[in-house]
Amino acid sequence: MTQITNPSEDVVKPRTGLYLISRISAFGDNPQCDGAFKIKIVDTRCVVEEWAIEIDDIPSFIDKHGTCVLSRDSSGFLKAEIYDGYRE
Repeated sequence: MTQITNPSEDVVKPRTGLYLISRISAFGDNPQCDGAFKIKIVDTRCVVEEWAIEIDDIPSFIDKHGTCVLSRDSSGFLKAEIYDGYRE
């Protein structure tokens, strides 16, 4: 696995500023928000394609997209989920 700075490369490792992005209201294979791009994540069992985004300024991102939940997954990737006013 290699770290990338260009979204067109194949394999991605966790790094500062890179967030896996999801959105409650997004269905299908549409981008989760402006600036989102697809990345491939390799773990010990498979290759998974995920939406990602570069976030340098979290308060500005929240101001633009509304309520977000930020976390880190078990592989070390930062995650951002946009709630669009709906939250269970």
